[in-house]
Amino acid sequence: MRLSVVLPVFNEADGIEVFLRELQSSLENYNPSFIVVDDHSTDATYVILKSLLREGFPLRVHQNDRNMGHGYSCIKGLELAIAHAPSTVMLCDGDGQFDGSEIRELLETHINNSQIIVEGVRLNRREFWFRKLISFLTRLLTAIASHRKPRDANTPLRIYPLAHMRTLFYKIPDCCTIPNLALSSISRTLRLPILEIGVRSLPPRRLDSTSHWKQRYNFLPSKRLIKFVYLAFFDWLQIAKKCAELRRLNDTEI
Repeated sequence: MRLSVVLPVFNEADGIEVFLRELQSSLENYNPSFIVVDDHSTDATYVILKSLLREGFPLRVHQNDRNMGHGYSCIKGLELAIAHAPSTVMLCDGDGQFDGSEIRELLETHINNSQIIVEGVRLNRREFWFRKLISFLTRLLTAIASHRKPRDANTPLRIYPLAHMRTLFYKIPDCCTIPNLALSSISRTLRLPILEIGVRSLPPRRLDSTSHWKQRYNFLPSKRLIKFVYLAFFDWLQIAKKCAELRRLNDTEI
Protein backbone atom coordinates (compact mmCIF):
# COMPACT_ATOMS: atom_id res chain seq x y z
CA MET A 1 0.00 0.00 0.00
CA ARG A 2 0.95 3.64 -0.36
CA LEU A 3 -0.03 5.88 2.53
CA SER A 4 -0.09 9.68 2.49
CA VAL A 5 -0.33 11.35 5.90
CA VAL A 6 -1.53 14.97 5.76
CA LEU A 7 -0.64 17.21 8.69
CA PRO A 8 -1.61 20.91 8.85
CA VAL A 9 0.65 22.82 11.27
CA PHE A 10 1.03 26.29 12.71
CA ASN A 11 3.72 27.17 15.26
CA GLU A 12 4.44 23.58 16.26
CA ALA A 13 8.23 23.87 16.58
CA ASP A 14 8.13 22.41 20.09
CA GLY A 15 6.81 19.03 19.01
CA ILE A 16 6.55 18.56 15.24
CA GLU A 17 9.86 16.72 14.77
CA VAL A 18 9.21 14.30 17.64
CA PHE A 19 5.67 13.65 16.40
CA LEU A 20 6.77 13.03 12.80
CA ARG A 21 9.48 10.62 13.90
CA GLU A 22 7.00 8.83 16.15
CA LEU A 23 4.57 8.47 13.24
CA GLN A 24 7.33 7.27 10.93
CA SER A 25 8.35 4.61 13.47
CA SER A 26 4.76 3.50 14.12
CA LEU A 27 3.74 3.38 10.45
CA GLU A 28 7.00 2.26 8.84
CA ASN A 29 5.51 -1.07 7.69
CA TYR A 30 2.99 0.83 5.52
CA ASN A 31 5.36 2.94 3.42
CA PRO A 32 4.16 6.33 4.71
CA SER A 33 4.91 9.66 3.09
CA PHE A 34 4.11 12.83 4.99
CA ILE A 35 2.60 16.00 3.55
CA VAL A 36 2.95 18.88 5.99
CA VAL A 37 1.24 22.19 5.25
CA ASP A 38 2.82 24.97 7.31
CA ASP A 39 0.35 27.81 7.75
CA HIS A 40 3.08 30.47 7.63
CA SER A 41 4.36 29.73 11.14
CA THR A 42 6.12 32.52 13.02
CA ASP A 43 8.35 30.15 15.02
CA ALA A 44 10.97 27.63 13.82
CA THR A 45 8.46 25.09 12.46
CA TYR A 46 9.40 25.60 8.81
CA VAL A 47 13.13 25.50 9.57
CA ILE A 48 12.70 22.16 11.36
CA LEU A 49 10.69 20.73 8.47
CA LYS A 50 13.33 21.78 5.94
CA SER A 51 16.00 20.16 8.11
CA LEU A 52 14.06 16.89 8.06
CA LEU A 53 13.83 17.14 4.29
CA ARG A 54 17.59 17.54 3.96
CA GLU A 55 18.21 14.37 5.95
CA GLY A 56 15.94 12.38 3.62
CA PHE A 57 12.83 12.07 5.80
CA PRO A 58 9.84 10.97 3.62
CA LEU A 59 8.27 14.40 3.72
CA ARG A 60 6.79 17.00 1.42
CA VAL A 61 6.45 20.51 2.81
CA HIS A 62 4.14 23.23 1.55
CA GLN A 63 4.25 26.64 3.21
CA ASN A 64 1.31 29.00 2.76
CA ASP A 65 2.27 32.46 1.50
CA ARG A 66 0.43 33.92 4.48
CA ASN A 67 -1.55 32.64 7.42
CA MET A 68 -4.66 31.14 5.82
CA GLY A 69 -6.16 29.17 8.70
CA HIS A 70 -6.46 25.52 9.63
CA GLY A 71 -9.25 24.76 7.16
CA TYR A 72 -7.32 26.03 4.15
CA SER A 73 -4.23 24.09 5.25
CA CYS A 74 -6.23 20.85 5.57
CA ILE A 75 -7.74 21.27 2.12
CA LYS A 76 -4.38 22.13 0.55
CA GLY A 77 -2.81 19.05 2.13
CA LEU A 78 -5.61 16.81 0.87
CA GLU A 79 -5.25 18.30 -2.62
CA LEU A 80 -1.52 17.46 -2.61
CA ALA A 81 -2.22 13.95 -1.29
CA ILE A 82 -4.80 13.21 -4.00
CA ALA A 83 -2.35 14.36 -6.67
CA HIS A 84 0.21 11.92 -5.22
CA ALA A 85 -2.38 9.12 -5.73
CA PRO A 86 -1.72 6.90 -2.70
CA SER A 87 -4.00 4.00 -1.89
CA THR A 88 -4.88 5.54 1.50
CA VAL A 89 -5.07 9.12 2.79
CA MET A 90 -4.76 9.90 6.48
CA LEU A 91 -5.55 13.34 7.91
CA CYS A 92 -4.10 14.20 11.30
CA ASP A 93 -3.39 17.51 13.02
CA GLY A 94 0.30 18.22 13.51
CA ASP A 95 0.06 19.17 17.19
CA GLY A 96 0.69 15.61 18.33
CA GLN A 97 -2.54 15.01 20.26
CA PHE A 98 -2.55 11.31 19.38
CA ASP A 99 -0.25 8.41 20.18
CA GLY A 100 1.53 6.87 17.21
CA SER A 101 0.74 3.30 18.25
CA GLU A 102 -3.00 4.06 18.43
CA ILE A 103 -2.85 5.71 15.01
CA ARG A 104 -1.27 2.50 13.70
CA GLU A 105 -4.14 0.47 15.17
CA LEU A 106 -6.66 2.62 13.32
CA LEU A 107 -4.73 2.17 10.10
CA GLU A 108 -4.60 -1.59 10.56
CA THR A 109 -8.37 -1.64 11.00
CA HIS A 110 -8.72 0.25 7.72
CA ILE A 111 -6.31 -2.12 5.96
CA ASN A 112 -8.37 -5.12 7.05
CA ASN A 113 -11.31 -3.57 5.17
CA SER A 114 -9.82 -1.10 2.74
CA GLN A 115 -13.17 0.32 1.60
CA ILE A 116 -14.16 1.74 4.98
CA ILE A 117 -13.50 5.20 6.34
CA VAL A 118 -12.03 5.20 9.84
CA GLU A 119 -12.60 8.15 12.19
CA GLY A 120 -10.76 8.50 15.49
CA VAL A 121 -13.18 9.40 18.29
CA ARG A 122 -11.31 11.47 20.86
CA LEU A 123 -11.66 10.12 24.40
CA ASN A 124 -10.85 11.57 27.84
CA ARG A 125 -10.76 15.12 26.52
CA ARG A 126 -10.25 17.75 29.20
CA GLU A 127 -12.18 20.75 27.98
CA PHE A 128 -13.82 23.79 29.45
CA TRP A 129 -17.57 24.22 29.19
CA PHE A 130 -17.50 26.30 26.00
CA ARG A 131 -15.37 23.75 24.14
CA LYS A 132 -17.75 20.98 25.24
CA LEU A 133 -20.64 23.08 23.96
CA ILE A 134 -18.92 23.58 20.61
CA SER A 135 -18.26 19.83 20.34
CA PHE A 136 -21.93 19.10 21.06
CA LEU A 137 -23.04 21.61 18.44
CA THR A 138 -20.74 20.14 15.79
CA ARG A 139 -22.30 16.72 16.37
CA LEU A 140 -25.79 18.21 16.26
CA LEU A 141 -25.16 20.23 13.10
CA THR A 142 -23.59 17.26 11.34
CA ALA A 143 -26.59 15.13 12.28
CA ILE A 144 -28.95 17.80 10.92
CA ALA A 145 -27.02 18.07 7.64
CA SER A 146 -26.49 14.34 7.03
CA HIS A 147 -29.33 12.68 9.00
CA ARG A 148 -26.69 10.54 10.74
CA LYS A 149 -25.17 11.44 14.09
CA PRO A 150 -21.39 11.13 14.52
CA ARG A 151 -19.60 10.48 17.80
CA ASP A 152 -16.90 13.09 17.07
CA ALA A 153 -17.87 15.27 14.13
CA ASN A 154 -14.76 17.44 14.16
CA THR A 155 -12.14 14.79 14.81
CA PRO A 156 -8.84 15.65 13.11
CA LEU A 157 -7.83 11.98 12.81
CA ARG A 158 -9.35 10.37 9.69
CA ILE A 159 -8.38 7.60 7.26
CA TYR A 160 -9.86 7.30 3.77
CA PRO A 161 -9.37 5.04 0.77
CA LEU A 162 -8.32 7.23 -2.13
CA ALA A 163 -11.56 6.69 -4.07
CA HIS A 164 -13.69 7.95 -1.18
CA MET A 165 -11.39 10.89 -0.56
CA ARG A 166 -11.60 11.94 -4.20
CA THR A 167 -15.39 11.71 -4.06
CA LEU A 168 -15.58 13.82 -0.91
CA PHE A 169 -12.86 16.35 -1.70
CA TYR A 170 -14.59 17.80 -4.75
CA LYS A 171 -17.81 18.23 -2.80
CA ILE A 172 -16.30 20.35 0.00
CA PRO A 173 -17.52 23.95 -0.40
CA ASP A 174 -14.91 26.41 -1.66
CA CYS A 175 -12.78 28.15 1.00
CA CYS A 176 -14.35 26.01 3.73
CA THR A 177 -12.99 26.82 7.20
CA ILE A 178 -14.36 23.58 8.69
CA PRO A 179 -13.36 20.76 6.30
CA ASN A 180 -13.56 18.12 9.04
CA LEU A 181 -17.26 18.88 9.50
CA ALA A 182 -17.70 18.84 5.73
CA LEU A 183 -16.05 15.42 5.50
CA SER A 184 -18.16 14.08 8.36
CA SER A 185 -21.40 15.44 6.95
CA ILE A 186 -20.93 14.63 3.27
CA SER A 187 -19.60 11.10 3.87
CA ARG A 188 -22.64 10.32 6.00
CA THR A 189 -25.03 11.87 3.51
CA LEU A 190 -23.54 9.62 0.81
CA ARG A 191 -23.93 6.65 3.16
CA LEU A 192 -20.26 5.73 2.83
CA PRO A 193 -19.07 3.02 5.23
CA ILE A 194 -17.64 4.63 8.38
CA LEU A 195 -16.12 3.01 11.43
CA GLU A 196 -15.65 5.18 14.53
CA ILE A 197 -12.91 4.04 16.93
CA GLY A 198 -12.00 5.58 20.27
CA VAL A 199 -8.50 7.02 20.69
CA ARG A 200 -6.91 8.86 23.58
CA SER A 201 -6.76 12.63 23.21
CA LEU A 202 -3.40 13.90 24.47
CA PRO A 203 -2.32 17.47 25.28
CA PRO A 204 -0.73 19.35 22.35
CA ARG A 205 3.03 18.93 22.24
CA ARG A 206 3.65 22.64 21.93
CA LEU A 207 4.56 24.38 25.18
CA ASP A 208 1.74 26.93 25.01
CA SER A 209 -1.39 24.91 24.23
CA THR A 210 -3.71 27.94 24.18
CA SER A 211 -1.67 30.35 22.05
CA HIS A 212 -3.48 29.63 18.78
CA TRP A 213 -6.75 31.03 20.10
CA LYS A 214 -5.12 33.83 22.12
CA GLN A 215 -6.87 32.59 25.23
CA ARG A 216 -6.71 35.07 28.12
CA TYR A 217 -8.95 33.24 30.56
CA ASN A 218 -9.31 29.47 30.61
CA PHE A 219 -12.95 29.64 31.67
CA LEU A 220 -14.08 32.01 28.89
CA PRO A 221 -13.81 31.71 25.09
CA SER A 222 -11.45 34.15 23.43
CA LYS A 223 -12.67 36.78 20.99
CA ARG A 224 -10.77 34.96 18.26
CA LEU A 225 -12.60 31.70 18.98
CA ILE A 226 -15.98 33.45 19.08
CA LYS A 227 -15.29 35.09 15.72
CA PHE A 228 -14.23 31.76 14.21
CA VAL A 229 -17.37 29.99 15.43
CA TYR A 230 -19.53 32.80 14.00
CA LEU A 231 -17.89 32.60 10.57
CA ALA A 232 -17.83 28.80 10.63
CA PHE A 233 -21.61 28.71 11.04
CA PHE A 234 -22.02 30.26 7.59
CA ASP A 235 -19.73 27.61 6.15
CA TRP A 236 -21.88 24.98 7.79
CA LEU A 237 -24.89 26.42 5.97
CA GLN A 238 -23.06 25.75 2.71
CA ILE A 239 -22.27 22.22 3.87
CA ALA A 240 -25.91 21.63 4.79
CA LYS A 241 -26.95 22.93 1.36
CA LYS A 242 -24.54 20.54 -0.35
CA CYS A 243 -25.86 17.62 1.71
CA ALA A 244 -29.43 18.50 0.78
CA GLU A 245 -28.45 18.58 -2.90
CA LEU A 246 -26.82 15.16 -2.60
CA ARG A 247 -29.91 13.69 -0.95
CA ARG A 248 -32.12 15.04 -3.74
CA LEU A 249 -29.83 13.52 -6.36
CA ASN A 250 -29.88 10.20 -4.53
CA ASP A 251 -33.68 10.26 -4.31
CA THR A 252 -33.91 11.02 -8.04
CA GLU A 253 -31.63 8.10 -8.91
CA ILE A 254 -33.73 5.76 -6.77
